[in-house]
Amino acid sequence: MKKIAVVFGGDSLEHDISIITGLYVLEELEKNNISYLPLYLSHENVFYTGNALLNKDNYEKKKHFIRGEFVHKNGYYQFKVKRRCIDIDCAILCVHGKGMEDGKLKALFDFMHIPSTSSSVLSSALIQDKYFSKIIMKNANVPVVDAFFLRKGDKIEIPENFEFPLIVKPTNLGSSIGVKKVNNQKEFEEHLTLAFNYDESVIVEKVINNLKELNIAILGDATNYQISEIEMVNSSDNVLSFSDKYELFRSKFDGHVIPARIPKSVENDITNIAQTVFKLFNVKGVLRFDFLLDSKTKEVYLNEINSIPGSLAFYLFKNLDISFIDILNKLIEIAKKEYKENRQLISKYEHSSLKTLTRKK
Repeated sequence: MKKIAVVFGGDSLEHDISIITGLYVLEELEKNNISYLPLYLSHENVFYTGNALLNKDNYEKKKHFIRGEFVHKNGYYQFKVKRRCIDIDCAILCVHGKGMEDGKLKALFDFMHIPSTSSSVLSSALIQDKYFSKIIMKNANVPVVDAFFLRKGDKIEIPENFEFPLIVKPTNLGSSIGVKKVNNQKEFEEHLTLAFNYDESVIVEKVINNLKELNIAILGDATNYQISEIEMVNSSDNVLSFSDKYELFRSKFDGHVIPARIPKSVENDITNIAQTVFKLFNVKGVLRFDFLLDSKTKEVYLNEINSIPGSLAFYLFKNLDISFIDILNKLIEIAKKEYKENRQLISKYEHSSLKTLTRKK
């Protein structure tokens, strides 16, 4: 019997958050009697499986984890554990962050011709880069916060139209890792040193006053999608830290207001912008769009896009009678559809160029 692989972990700063998402998904598949294969990817990019993966307390020492690998057998790729080879029907990707969510893991499953969830390699890579995605959105008249870009080793200069306080962010990271509001030149330069330990580039943004953070998710593909409710993540005028959002496996619902209590005009703006960007990047699966709101002016800005959001944003659809297992089934359906369409494309040319080559004497 083919199994649904749940892939999580990976060599990313968001490794532990990915484990949380993976455990949520595994629990849901277990409750619904769906045959699954847990696949934990360590920081060393080694795949492990086994029932021990279902207990979060085992991860520190990898207690009873069983090492495995993908092998090409009988004309296709299978996952080999000891002497047993397991067929995979579809891979649900539950990875987050640079090197994982940016399409690199998606590319591996594409290479092995195994259907996998999330957007294409190109779309995922563009979304992960906060600066280049901002350029694309700005060119499409999507409201984004003004920013400038610095690479490690660049001369530290602040453009004339920027003034403190400013927000400094590593370009390719998520989960608020390395994000800080800086109030003067000294803080700015000190935090740049820290941020460049996380990423080779940073973006520096203007601060939004009277800040409220709002999220919305979309499930589906270009031909058929469902929009979630809007949540208010943070009702205070500050930037959330990594600890605020995720540490201690705290419930994703803590401190969140769903649906957000916002004017109808703001709700419409957020919904319309999210749909526009969903189509602009030609994405698929379940994505979360994070917005910043100036609560006085009612101006909204798209802050970033999460191609594989934490816990797959299942909680945003709960009040719409879309269950977590409904989301997982939809993700699998989309992945198989994409796989079938790609396999129907011509990949072999009828007249081989090799026949026209002549060997030099």
